[in-house]
Amino acid sequence: GEMEAGLLRSNLQTAEQAMREVLETADRDLKDLGAESFVERKLTSLGRLISIYCNCYAQLGVNTRQEMNELCSKSQEDVIEAYDELLNTEVDWNQFLYKLEDSLGEKAEEPSGDFHSADVVDARTEKQFELNSVLGTSHVLLVLLRHFA
Repeated sequence: GEMEAGLLRSNLQTAEQAMREVLETADRDLKDLGAESFVERKLTSLGRLISIYCNCYAQLGVNTRQEMNELCSKSQEDVIEAYDELLNTEVDWNQFLYKLEDSLGEKAEEPSGDFHSADVVDARTEKQFELNSVLGTSHVLLVLLRHFA
């Protein structure tokens, strides 16, 4: 059934506030530590965003961004405002990531060449291996993390 507008608004606000807290902490850490140390010591803290979105989607009863857009855009004005706040926080997140990238003195480059021959690193073991060594073996779930170094 339709989710009550007050609950919808509350779930959006909770997600936005949690995202904002992670961003403010990350921004402080970046200022305190500098880009290189931030990447080495604090980058994994950004992973909290995954659980924030996961919880938000579950509470809203949606599975995709498009479903969330449709649900929120058809709702009352206060829900639309809460959703806009979440979108504004996402813009701030993007600005933070660009600032971090610039601090590292590198610009993002488009990948080129044969993707399947790419060297990747297992985040748990830090062992490097070739991507095509795991592709085609069975069902493979890859979580690709943006690498700043």
